[in-house]
Amino acid sequence: MRLRKFSRNEEGAAVVEFALVMPILALIIFGIIDFGRAFYTVNNIISAVREGSRYGAILPAPMSSLGQSEIRTRVRGVSKPFGGDTLRDEHIEIEFDGELVTVRVDSFPFRPLTPIAGALGVGTWPISRQATFRWERGT
Repeated sequence: MRLRKFSRNEEGAAVVEFALVMPILALIIFGIIDFGRAFYTVNNIISAVREGSRYGAILPAPMSSLGQSEIRTRVRGVSKPFGGDTLRDEHIEIEFDGELVTVRVDSFPFRPLTPIAGALGVGTWPISRQATFRWERGT
């Protein structure tokens, strides 16, 4: 009689079910957060290179040291990091062929917050984007 009463008791079942579901739910939530941060970072970098290229297109000498410095400052100023690294000069490349000004951010490291990402081998995602505008002072 006592054994039957013990087998019908389900008071701790909810805690066990929660303990089984919680890690999966936490992984999904952190994945959504990391995906949102990655999407924001890509859009932020696209906006920054577009602004730098537009600014370089109106400079009288975009490949001079002063022009490159101004373009890099403009790109870094537009970029607003969201829980990650900031843009540095080594990530920003500027090209000018006499007619087109191209600004590129190459291999910007995005690090996800999910701790499992490092164990899965996706600890850092390189993000590269570029924008090209016609040089307005060239005509």
